[in-house]
Amino acid sequence: MYFKSHKGYRLVAVDGSTLSILVDVNNIETYSFNRGKNKKGYNAFHLHASYDLLEQNYDDIIIEGEAKYNENVAFIDIIDGYTGKKAIFIVDRNYESYNLFEHVSHLDNKFLIRIKDCGSNGKLKGMHVSLSGQCDVGVSRIVTFKQTKEVKKYPEKYRFFPKKIRFEYLNNDVPYYRFKCRIVRIKIGMIIMNALPQI
Repeated sequence: MYFKSHKGYRLVAVDGSTLSILVDVNNIETYSFNRGKNKKGYNAFHLHASYDLLEQNYDDIIIEGEAKYNENVAFIDIIDGYTGKKAIFIVDRNYESYNLFEHVSHLDNKFLIRIKDCGSNGKLKGMHVSLSGQCDVGVSRIVTFKQTKEVKKYPEKYRFFPKKIRFEYLNNDVPYYRFKCRIVRIKIGMIIMNALPQI
């Protein structure tokens, strides 16, 4: 099957959206509460979709109840179910996860994700990368669940994960794992993490 591509890659955007439905407080799958000051309950489904930007069609859709949805798990399901040619998965900040980044890369695809800017509580904070102005920086960190003296001493070399963080490439047999990406800071104050080669 032929798909339009950009430099050999399909461009696939993945995002989620809330779909409101009639209120039913007894539906434990869809009944949820607003996250702000207003604690009023509502019912909804959460739709996760992957969309081919060049073909202009949906590639996959997952629908979950709003009360129990998990964007990271849904994204992994979308990636695992993807059978097309190599793709660049384009996602927004809700999908900031080292596990997701590596999951995409392990399947010989690429990712492009908007992440929080410097000074925020996002992925950059734990990477100890200093950025100023526009830049394009290659980053390599050894990620680990171990909190040794060396890991603490060299935060620019290691990235410690608490055991509660899901990272399926670390275990008792593999205590250290090299994570690589590029950080691109754009003049408008936007930062994009990616696994694309530098031009």
